[in-house]
Amino acid sequence: MVFYESYYRAAQKLTSGKRLQFYDAIFAFSFDDLDPKLKGEVALAFELVKPVLEKSRKFSDAGKKGVEAKKKQAGLASPLAKPAIY
Repeated sequence: MVFYESYYRAAQKLTSGKRLQFYDAIFAFSFDDLDPKLKGEVALAFELVKPVLEKSRKFSDAGKKGVEAKKKQAGLASPLAKPAIY
């Protein structure tokens, strides 16, 4: 997850309690795959950042798949693998 300065700037416009709800919503969505139930200006702020968080999640998931594929491919060429017989 990338935390943009615009999130911070938007959060600064909220009261401290609402700011905490906003930050908790971002982290719960990003790290725990939870879609928070919010109201008022916190819901508004979260709806504005949610599409970016979703895109970040897709990139992260794609990256994980790529790493797993590379590990699997590297495993085939590991020193413990049987040598090729020509």
